[in-house]
Amino acid sequence: MSSDNLMIKYQGFKLSDLSREHIQSLFSGIAEESPNSAKIKVTFTKKDKLLKAMIHIHSADGSFFSSAVDNNLKNISEKIVHQVRRRIERWKAKHHERKSLKNLDFEAQHQGGEK
Repeated sequence: MSSDNLMIKYQGFKLSDLSREHIQSLFSGIAEESPNSAKIKVTFTKKDKLLKAMIHIHSADGSFFSSAVDNNLKNISEKIVHQVRRRIERWKAKHHERKSLKNLDFEAQHQGGEK
């Protein structure tokens, strides 16, 4: 997935280059698992001592959203990655199941017509 499809914003705080690279790598992994042509927006907002993280994934095949609140950047990042990864996996299972059922219907029609 191109970096144009992944946008990460930080509001109310600044990150070290090392932390920024880690976060970029973490969400690039999610981008690889997302539906084709998905647009991903991740926002981290710090207010007082709490961080709020949100991820929105939009694609023609499905949309996913997750959010979490924590006081630790690593923890909150892992939380929303875990949550959205589970949603993507459920979508993939359903999507694959639907394709399999369509193929079964197609095969049954062709086998029935050959009698």
